[in-house]
Amino acid sequence: MKGGESWGIDSFIIYSYFFVSFLVSQLESSENTGGIFYITKIVLNTTIDEQPADISQLEFEISGKIDGLKQDYFFYLVEDGHGFLADGKIVLQKNGEFKTKISIKPPTNNFGQITFYSDVNQNGEFDIEMDTQQKIYSYDLVFDKPLILTN
Repeated sequence: MKGGESWGIDSFIIYSYFFVSFLVSQLESSENTGGIFYITKIVLNTTIDEQPADISQLEFEISGKIDGLKQDYFFYLVEDGHGFLADGKIVLQKNGEFKTKISIKPPTNNFGQITFYSDVNQNGEFDIEMDTQQKIYSYDLVFDKPLILTN
């Protein structure tokens, strides 16, 4: 082998090492800057261990913990597949925990979803067209029959 051929293999190995190092550093920085979200626990109506969560009242409480957000708040949107039942902002405590009550409009069917979003433009206001592009997580809901609005 001539020196030039060996240099090509060495260059490839060095380049690969720096590329992998770069990727690892980007993953680590995205965790610190909110690029990746970690929801350690969210509780809906006292339990979310089972999906879908059973909603038996038009007002229910959610609580939990979320890590990895840039802001100290995030948004929620509750819908039943036919329309939006509620939306709002949840402010986090310093340790990432939260607890809030949500009041919804009567649903039009048994099934729905609550979805959590980060603030894309970081203005503190929920913009349904923009902020729904940055979904954090969602949970399926089942609304009890007495809550359903019938025509």
